[in-house]
Amino acid sequence: MLESLSPAVLAILLFGPLALWPAMRILRRAGFNPWIGLAVLVPVVGVLVVYMVLGHRRWPNLPARAPRRTPKTRRTL
Repeated sequence: MLESLSPAVLAILLFGPLALWPAMRILRRAGFNPWIGLAVLVPVVGVLVVYMVLGHRRWPNLPARAPRRTPKTRRTL
């Protein structure tokens, strides 16, 4: 049966679960739903989706940011 599968499909079946576990752990620690990690199983696009979620959304586990302080203006004589 394995002889009938193309090498690309075989690679996805073998290495997909290996990438799924770390993605789910990273998402869980960042405060997201770990099931978003299932997107990793979709070739090429799935990894990009996970990177976009981690890179462009606010992480729920992070504390709130302190307001920015504006620098004092210099007084001239």
